[in-house]
Amino acid sequence: MPGAVLFHLYSVILCCLFPSFLLADELEDLVTDSKILITSYSSQMQMAYETAYNSKNPVAVEEVCKKAATSIARSLAKDGWKIGRTSLDILNQDNAPDHIEKNILDNFNDKQASGTETEKLSWYKFTEVGNHSEFRYIKAFELEQRCMTCHSSQWNKEESLPDLAAWIVKRTETKNYFPDQNQLDQYKPLPVFEE
Repeated sequence: MPGAVLFHLYSVILCCLFPSFLLADELEDLVTDSKILITSYSSQMQMAYETAYNSKNPVAVEEVCKKAATSIARSLAKDGWKIGRTSLDILNQDNAPDHIEKNILDNFNDKQASGTETEKLSWYKFTEVGNHSEFRYIKAFELEQRCMTCHSSQWNKEESLPDLAAWIVKRTETKNYFPDQNQLDQYKPLPVFEE
């Protein structure tokens, strides 16, 4: 009996001391899954935009932004995943960045102004509190010139920088992180990762 208690205590100490080691692969998988989701979303959006632009109907292009984008995002929302777009210069208040996203976008703009290429701007964070986890991944992209008919960021025009927007990917999950003593292999630590 003392050996089992000692083993349990040792396992808990190891989990607390090395959470990044224990979850590094899991975090890498979440980043990879986010990139796959962004690729799927952006390619579906691109096809919808091409069809709208080729129709030579400005209203059709606006409909892609207003309705098709939401429909595509909903179709991809599975297993706790959500995807969307945001920027500091939004047309739709439903896409407004929250305070974390706004801070990240401000940081992206500063890095872009100092010469960092837009495609290299990304950020992620994984948090666990109790039995609830949230993973958030933000990846910058440049708005195409043809999008500037509706989107026109005064800040970027003044700085002569490409207009910056971002894909926002989130995954939330609830798990039993506090199993019975006999289920040690299911124990999860409560770490925070940030790039």
